[in-house]
Amino acid sequence: LDAGHGGKDPGAKTFLTVEKDMALDIAFQVREYLKRNHEVIMTRQTDEYVSLSERCRIANEAKADIFVSIHLNAHDDPNVRGVEVFSFPGSVEGAKLRNAIYMEIMDRLPGWKQRGTKEANFYVLRNTKMPAVLVECGFITNVEEEKELHKPEIRQTFAEGIAAGIEAYF
Repeated sequence: LDAGHGGKDPGAKTFLTVEKDMALDIAFQVREYLKRNHEVIMTRQTDEYVSLSERCRIANEAKADIFVSIHLNAHDDPNVRGVEVFSFPGSVEGAKLRNAIYMEIMDRLPGWKQRGTKEANFYVLRNTKMPAVLVECGFITNVEEEKELHKPEIRQTFAEGIAAGIEAYF
């Protein structure tokens, strides 16, 4: 599990929200769900900076079965909202993992806008040797979604969806 950003890299920020903190909270909750049945390796467990290459190295050296990077989105347009999950272009197993996670999240959050599943050439998707996905848990630049993401039960629901998607994939 990869909690996006950290340390000197805060990720997206608003007056109320810092992406790196919420991403770590969701990642810890996903780990709690998964550790009953899986060995879970975190790329970071504190507010520390971990480079993209180091995140990939951790996963590759551990010979991880999958790589899941957790993020919150931002956009210049405050009306943009929704959930999206990315995999590397052409990765069949990445797409299966991406689709499973996306479906489980959206089943649990039916009122959230579905932005869909997508492919992207993100560094952590390109440089990991296992099926890899990047999950965007809503937009903190959208006032309504930001407010929702500050509710512990919403972050827990995202974590449940991510964990259930991982279980469904396996």
